[in-house]
Amino acid sequence: MKNKKIISNIIFGILLAVALTLIIAGIVNIIKSSNVTVPNMLDPDWFDAKTTKNSKMFVGISLIFGGIFIVIISAVIRFALKSSAFSQAKNIYATVEKISQTQEDLILETLSTTTSNSKNKTKKCPYCGSTLKTDNTVCPNCGAGQG
Repeated sequence: MKNKKIISNIIFGILLAVALTLIIAGIVNIIKSSNVTVPNMLDPDWFDAKTTKNSKMFVGISLIFGGIFIVIISAVIRFALKSSAFSQAKNIYATVEKISQTQEDLILETLSTTTSNSKNKTKKCPYCGSTLKTDNTVCPNCGAGQG
């Protein structure tokens, strides 16, 4: 159980680190886009400069939203894993598994007992009194039919 907690903490730590990295990269791109100067529309390169500025801003905003999305998703997953409803569902599942295993064991025990009892049953021959198995149709001692 401790190993699962450690592994889940490591995974969520990595997710949060990735989210933080995306948010920082987004902020850096937005800052870079604000430093791009767009020349006058009469300059032949104005469209390329405007496109560069807009694309850097779009990438920056996208990275920030991606980071926020990862933070929200990891928080929801972590809450679901730690919530009491999830633990109760796991406990119910474990109980059902134990019950079904117990039932299976009882069925197997009953089958083996029934099989072993039918093999070991004996009866007395009504003619000579010797002991013989229930599935014998003829007494091995006196030869009488056991109909």
